[in-house]
Amino acid sequence: MNATNIPASGPKIELPNTAYILPDNIAMWPPVWWTWLVVAALVVLFISIVTIKLISYKRNLYRRDAIKLIDTLETLDDVAFLTQCHQVIRRCLLTLGRNDLASLPSQDLFDQLDQGLAPKHQFKQLGSVFVTGAYQPDLSLKAEQKEAILRLTRHWCRRHRKYA
Repeated sequence: MNATNIPASGPKIELPNTAYILPDNIAMWPPVWWTWLVVAALVVLFISIVTIKLISYKRNLYRRDAIKLIDTLETLDDVAFLTQCHQVIRRCLLTLGRNDLASLPSQDLFDQLDQGLAPKHQFKQLGSVFVTGAYQPDLSLKAEQKEAILRLTRHWCRRHRKYA
């Protein structure tokens, strides 16, 4: 319908100012007064999570370095292989500040470490070869023994805690 077809049946009312009659536009943001508090809490939460993850990442850097070193040990001869496995474990303990454990003789050290491990991940299942093998001049390890030593050393480096 256009304006010429509208019947002029009644009196027209002229409004002086429509601003007094119509409400203002309703703002879309912020919907309530405490929205800024929620936004601020979310920002603080996000920054806190990122900070905690960053601190954890930096704190566990020595573990990642130890696991990288363990992955390169397969090519060494047997005596150097066992010596390096022992050194990696001792370095992890030194990084944690456990100088008392790191300075123990090998047998006492691994007995102490086995106390906090599940039976399937204990070093004593490797036998005396793991503890005293580095001191034997004619040591020869089988492939499955090397794999078991690598697996347990890698597991210990990944899972040890500060109370180790």
